[in-house]
Amino acid sequence: MAGIWEEKNIPSSLALQKLCSLRILLFHFWLRRKAALVYVCMSKTHFKTRQVDALVEPQPVGPPAISWKSRTLASSATAQRRSENRSASGFTLVELLVVIAIIGILVALLLPAVQAAREAARRTQCVNNLKQLGTAMHNFHDANAELPYACYYNNGLGRILSRSEQVTWVVQLMPFMEEQSLHGQILSMLNNNSVAPGHPHPMVHSAFAELVKIPIATMICPSDGEGAGDPIQIYGNHAGGGWNPTEAFALWYPASMGPTHQDACPFCPEQKGTASDQDTYCCQGWHFGTSNYPQSGWQDQGGCTGTGMFCRFPKGTAFKTVTDGLSNTFLAGETLPKLCAFHTIHSQNFPIAGTQIPLNLVTVLADQLNHSVACGYKSNHPGGANFVMSDASVQFIQADIDYKLYNGLGSRNGGEAVELP
Repeated sequence: MAGIWEEKNIPSSLALQKLCSLRILLFHFWLRRKAALVYVCMSKTHFKTRQVDALVEPQPVGPPAISWKSRTLASSATAQRRSENRSASGFTLVELLVVIAIIGILVALLLPAVQAAREAARRTQCVNNLKQLGTAMHNFHDANAELPYACYYNNGLGRILSRSEQVTWVVQLMPFMEEQSLHGQILSMLNNNSVAPGHPHPMVHSAFAELVKIPIATMICPSDGEGAGDPIQIYGNHAGGGWNPTEAFALWYPASMGPTHQDACPFCPEQKGTASDQDTYCCQGWHFGTSNYPQSGWQDQGGCTGTGMFCRFPKGTAFKTVTDGLSNTFLAGETLPKLCAFHTIHSQNFPIAGTQIPLNLVTVLADQLNHSVACGYKSNHPGGANFVMSDASVQFIQADIDYKLYNGLGSRNGGEAVELP
């Protein structure tokens, strides 16, 4: 039994061994297959990871870093949000105040320069006006061997003037200043005896009211802002004792009578009490040069008794009498006519100014009739005033000029050793 059993069991053991071996082989094959599959899966995962790493920058250890792309996007988004907030809310008060302050500073810096440029242009125009005036004076002198007389005030002192001669130096000069038309109108009316018949001063008559207000552009100083904008002088007749029109075109460039007595010489340290007193450097002649002896009545002295280029007398001055030199003698200068009621181009009393009043002495309107104080040379130009000399040159005289030198430049034959500063 045992042998049989043993014989019967031998094949079974071998078969079992073979079966076990087969199973082990299959299990081993299965494990290897699984390992291969895991390896393949891991390889694919690693490949995908590397692809992602290539696209996304690896993050360093620590706080997360922001890439340039992210920063650009973030900056754009921030700017967009700020723009949206700004457009929604507008300027802040602080920003507005800063802008206003900057504009104010710029205006403060530019305004003086603009004003200086404008004044330079006005001053140039004023110089051109005086230059034309000086040229016209020389042309008149060439034609008549003397300058025009200032006015016919007290024409009874000398020869009796015809009606057409009862005009000021400005009217006489009009044909030489390209104002022939206006000059012709004035003479036409004066020669018409039916206009203001028998009137002692025809230009004062109402028939001439509109004619005497016609302006002459080259006789206006543009720096006199308010006055230049309203060139009509309205107090003339009240100031002239019946010799001046009530309203007339103002006079910015009165002719020079130098240091001639203006009924008084309040600024001269050596004043004259009477006509017979000795002349001083700043008070010469008498009564605007009209007469020598007012105490004994009006007396004809044969011409102007003043020492300037003009005086209130109907006789002109010849250049040959200017022994001080034409380049050293004032011919005319500028003034502010609104401050002197006597200054119009048709005022017989008086279209001139003197040097006994210091240069640029600006008075108030209340002094309009105080002619020995208010009717001097002055201007709105900074620092002085323009003058045309007797040689037709134009000079700017400083306001602080020496008073004695100033009067020396005003006289035509005083013998002073003067020189332009």
